[in-house]
Amino acid sequence: MAEIKSVREQARELALRALAEGQKPSALVIRDVIGTGSLGTIQDEIRKAKLEWGDGQRRAIHFPEMPEELARMAGPFIEQLWSAACEFAGNVFDAERASWQQEIETSQADLDASRQQQDILMDELSRVQSDLQHTQDLVQEQARSLDLLRSELEHARTELTREKELAVQQRQDMELLHEEALQQASEEIRQHVTRYALLNDELISERNEATRKLAAMSATHAQVVKDLTGDRDLARSKNAALQTDLSQLRQQVLQQEEKMLVTQQRLAEALSRNDEVSKLLKTSRDECDLLRQQVSSVTAAKDELAKLYAGLLERLPAPAGHKAS
Repeated sequence: MAEIKSVREQARELALRALAEGQKPSALVIRDVIGTGSLGTIQDEIRKAKLEWGDGQRRAIHFPEMPEELARMAGPFIEQLWSAACEFAGNVFDAERASWQQEIETSQADLDASRQQQDILMDELSRVQSDLQHTQDLVQEQARSLDLLRSELEHARTELTREKELAVQQRQDMELLHEEALQQASEEIRQHVTRYALLNDELISERNEATRKLAAMSATHAQVVKDLTGDRDLARSKNAALQTDLSQLRQQVLQQEEKMLVTQQRLAEALSRNDEVSKLLKTSRDECDLLRQQVSSVTAAKDELAKLYAGLLERLPAPAGHKAS
């Protein structure tokens, strides 16, 4: 079973390997390789590995071409020699050493404080890296969301294009239907105009016939007045009443002519406004019906007047010449 190495041992080996390869060991890189451990602990092992690496380099300089094992064995002797020399120098420079020791202790305290600050900074760096990783994950998630939104936008654009094409097709169909409706309305207007012209001709013909009959009746009335020798005052009063009826009939005929002119003007306006055609045509039909009713009323009044004249002629006494004969 393979021996499980501690975090410090793994960190020391990785730091020495990096130094042997000419690289600067990094606590972050080493922790990523190990997968666990505190940055302060790893940094402490890096410091120790640097010291060990430096001692090895110094031995290589002081004992060139000496085997490494021999140099390692000569090291303790030299350290003892150095300790004796340091003890002698300490006795000689005791006061100065105390001063330097004080400075060393102060420096060591500063170094420890710096190490603590470094550990805090390393922990903060770890937290920042964790936040950065979280931020990168969020950015990737947002990128995926953005891709999804872009896909949906492209789909929406495709749908919009299809709906626009459908709307254009529907508009073309509506324009075609509108054109056909306009043509149909124009045809209906033309038919109504033709029908109105025929009705107008009939009305004019009936008016001329009424005028002719009125002239004939007037001539008959004049002849009757000329022949009447009897009850002239009564005949005159009846004649005045008949004249009043005739004037009313003339006024009604003039009113019908004015209404006909108004109807013609409305019809002309209807030809320029397609949206009012139906209403004006209905109005024209109603007015034509009214004109027919009025013409019927005039005809009835004319017949009534003829009957009145006939009754009058029957009630009037015969002239003197007729009595003698």
